[in-house]
Amino acid sequence: MVIAYIIFFLSILTWLLVPFRQFKSKYFIFFLILAFLDPLVMISHLLFPVDPFRIYTIFIFLNALSLLNFNWIKKNLLFIIPIFILDILLAVYFRIPDLTIVLILLHLIILIIILRVAVVDLYKKNLINMFNFILCIYEISIIMKFMIVLTDAKTGATFFFLTSAFEILIGFYFILYNGKNSPKIKLNMSVQKN
Repeated sequence: MVIAYIIFFLSILTWLLVPFRQFKSKYFIFFLILAFLDPLVMISHLLFPVDPFRIYTIFIFLNALSLLNFNWIKKNLLFIIPIFILDILLAVYFRIPDLTIVLILLHLIILIIILRVAVVDLYKKNLINMFNFILCIYEISIIMKFMIVLTDAKTGATFFFLTSAFEILIGFYFILYNGKNSPKIKLNMSVQKN
């Protein structure tokens, strides 16, 4: 149990540092939400009997929004507001196993958004930005974490803390690199003309 607390607090500390490195990048708001999410969950759980999954459901939706183009959000505000209200209602009234499914779906949306950026980079610039690759791995680890918790309660807690430890390493990567200075793999994908 002591190891679980160490992992939890080390994770909070690591992810609180990440936004400083990502300042002025397009992922700044994304990482800022992640940085304050665990402390917010911890404080609200101590002060009120609120299940963490209820808070995560609301803020992960906002996290997905933070990855979208601001002009696109403005154009689709009439579509986004009802979905956000629905997300809040789900967070309040759904059972925790159902919220786990909602969280998996939200993280899948985030993964798809990041993959889209990675594919555009690959297509337009012929390169793989390691930042996007690591971010995809991070999202996959979160999806796997929630899937294991949803399907297997016995190993779920152990797997949850193991993936949290892995995510601390990913956090260190994001402290060292942002999207601009991250290593990139240049690919030679030019099509030869006959």
